[in-house]
Amino acid sequence: MQIKLCGCNGDYAEKQRRPVGASELPRSTIVSRLNVGNLDRLVRLLLGLLLVGLAATSVTGAWGYIGIVLMLTGVAAYCPFYALVGFSTTSR
Repeated sequence: MQIKLCGCNGDYAEKQRRPVGASELPRSTIVSRLNVGNLDRLVRLLLGLLLVGLAATSVTGAWGYIGIVLMLTGVAAYCPFYALVGFSTTSR
């Protein structure tokens, strides 16, 4: 016995299970947008941490917080500047 709480035919529950957002894109599309390779990511993260640390201790001044941008591009593996000039450090 199936209990229906609404006038739907069961498709609603099936539609709710579908992924939303970036997960709807094919994996090859997401990977092809990455333009920062692993070594580049590591350097960006380390340099970003160093700059933010120096800025937080007032060694470099406020400009050191630009390291946040380096850390974000390192984590995301995507650099808008690289995309603008058509450059990539990935092996793909």
